[in-house]
Amino acid sequence: MLMKKQWMTCILVCLGFLLPQTAFATNVSSVGFRVKPYKESMQHCRKITQESLRKELLKISQGAFEKNQVEFQKLVDKQWSAMKLDDVLDKVVKQAAKKVHDETGYFGRIQSSFSKTKAKVMAEKMARYAFQSPAFKGAMKKLSHNIAGQLNDVIHEKAKLSINRSIECINQFLKSKYNDVIKEIFRSQLASSFSRQAGSQDKLYALPSIVAQRSKGLLGVGIIVTHQIVRLVARRIVRRIASRIARSIGMKIATRIGTKLIPWVGWGLLVWDVWDIAKAKGSIPTIAKSLKSERVRTRIKGELTKSIKESFESNYRTIVRQVSDSIYGVWIGFQKKFRNVLMLADKNESFRHSLKSIKKTKQLFYVVRLYSLLGEKGMVTLAKSGRLIELVENPFRDELVALLRYKPDINFALGWYQLAGMRLKKVVQFEMYKHKQPDELPRKTLDVLLSLSSPADVSKLLLLSNPEIDQFGRMSKVNRRRLIKKLSPSQLMLTSRYMKDIKGEKRNQLLRALMIPPSKALSILEKPEVSALIQGQADKLSLIRFFLATRSFQDLQSIRDLPTQAYFLKYGRVAYYFILALLIFLLPLLIIIGTWSFRLSFGAYRIFFKALFPGGRKKPNA
Repeated sequence: MLMKKQWMTCILVCLGFLLPQTAFATNVSSVGFRVKPYKESMQHCRKITQESLRKELLKISQGAFEKNQVEFQKLVDKQWSAMKLDDVLDKVVKQAAKKVHDETGYFGRIQSSFSKTKAKVMAEKMARYAFQSPAFKGAMKKLSHNIAGQLNDVIHEKAKLSINRSIECINQFLKSKYNDVIKEIFRSQLASSFSRQAGSQDKLYALPSIVAQRSKGLLGVGIIVTHQIVRLVARRIVRRIASRIARSIGMKIATRIGTKLIPWVGWGLLVWDVWDIAKAKGSIPTIAKSLKSERVRTRIKGELTKSIKESFESNYRTIVRQVSDSIYGVWIGFQKKFRNVLMLADKNESFRHSLKSIKKTKQLFYVVRLYSLLGEKGMVTLAKSGRLIELVENPFRDELVALLRYKPDINFALGWYQLAGMRLKKVVQFEMYKHKQPDELPRKTLDVLLSLSSPADVSKLLLLSNPEIDQFGRMSKVNRRRLIKKLSPSQLMLTSRYMKDIKGEKRNQLLRALMIPPSKALSILEKPEVSALIQGQADKLSLIRFFLATRSFQDLQSIRDLPTQAYFLKYGRVAYYFILALLIFLLPLLIIIGTWSFRLSFGAYRIFFKALFPGGRKKPNA
């Protein structure tokens, strides 16, 4: 028996440590404030400061729970009758009486009829057997679970009311400082916050208990919350408390009956029955009858009611704290996210007026992002010019933020939007704004750039001037993309210059000539001498083909129609080596031909001389 008492004491101590520790540790009963009526509380919420908001939420939450007291006695009576616990009590007392009878000797039973002390010992023993029996404990456990289930519904409704009133208090606080727009955004934030935690989003609806009060002092402001808030805050706490009540009620009943009920059914209630003495039953029948009497049943119900009430009273404060902390926690997060915007709205009328056009939480987040990029001064300028609304309602808000992040100039961002329009997303994707200002790029050039498929190609083409880029608009998209991907920026620049002077079918021939050879072969066109030679020729296409063609003896035929310089530019040293080799090969032939020519020339000279001097030179006389 001592071990059982120690075990129950240990469990009760553990249950005390299991009480949830909330962020707001102040005990509600020790706060020392007066719970105001609902209408007065809502009016007070309009005047409270940021520092006193949390305390006010706690007041409102407690007021919702204390509005209508729970009738615990009715709950116990209803469940007692439904479970037919009168029959259970009669059964366990009968079994306990039999057990005491069997354990007590003949003279002990007789002695209990005359000895107050003996009768008290037997009465305590019988009560202990009856009220700590598995049958009675099981009945009490089931009873406590049933009552906890009913308390679940009661707590759930009170939690709903507490949550709604707490939210409305913050709504009134926001409305007094800002406007209905910010209030609605906070409501949306609150709903989305709990919806994410719950894992699903339910539609918003007005709670019936709140709708019924609308005409009683809501001042025209509808309180709208999500089912998720009630489900997450209330049900989560209710389940924990209900199970705690169920565990503790049975143990409290078993321990209290032994100390408070037993003296009441002791010696003073024993009625002498000669027949019982003669049958050696002693005081057992009288004790059993007393334990089954209506007064004992009433006392047991009273202990049940007291246990339930104590559990509820000690735990509902946890719900009060949880509700106020949960709502206040969302408010702190809301304030942290929008602190700068809310402070600016307090200071600047133009900005506060602009916020009236904000209807969605995403838009307010966008204003926060703009604030981080433009600062307070920039936001005030935007608000005064009316362009803040233009930015907030723009379908390309994210793209505009990217532009502002690169250059915090609203004219720069909106300039790109006016130029690109619905294609602004591609402008940001291709990072065109990092190369040129919006006023530096004609729409015709923009069309050519946006027809490309990758940021790398766009960046490559943007290294060219606008007229050079425009030349690529004269070819098909497929050829344009292939050519830009293949050529280097300098090659693209030269190509655009060549295309300017080439028209019609020859332009397609030029593209074909550029696409066929590998990229390395195109590097010859980048040489300044080659570029200058091509630019100076009327037939640019033939010269480009010559330079891009593979080296062969056919080039010797092409050289007849092209400048000789082209041969030396294409072949470089090879051309000089070829000429030197040719000279070495032809040198002997040239010598023979030269000698033969000389001899022919010398013979002709003699003939000429003889003709000129027919007599010749005279010999001297002997």
